[in-house]
Amino acid sequence: MPAYEFEEEIYSFQIDFSRHVNNSVYIQWLEKARVKLCAAAGYPLHRMAEIGVLPVLTDTEISYKKPLVMGDTAVVSVWVEEIGGASAWMGYEIRNQAGELCAKARQRGLWFDAENNRPRRIDEDMKRAMSVFLKD
Repeated sequence: MPAYEFEEEIYSFQIDFSRHVNNSVYIQWLEKARVKLCAAAGYPLHRMAEIGVLPVLTDTEISYKKPLVMGDTAVVSVWVEEIGGASAWMGYEIRNQAGELCAKARQRGLWFDAENNRPRRIDEDMKRAMSVFLKD
């Protein structure tokens, strides 16, 4: 399955004193990608809130390969690597406009029940919807 992909413009306020995009911006792009993928699967955050599901991150792994600088465009890709009973691993790549890999990341998310704040199994409908982005 193809990943969900979008572009991000780079702004001057995202540049740190080393003249490249600050590492915290990459983490924000991962969050944005995760939210966009869930929405594309039919589960935007407001729908999750309505059905009492709270997505919570438990792990983040990121490797920076090449800096992004002013004038670059970040191309962010996200996909589902693995879906478990109550959690899922997401994979990410951030490339520049030339297609060069700038960062690679993984995050594990856990679904919590909004009422009791405890992990909950995801239902089959949500699992099926997220599986559309499951990488082969």
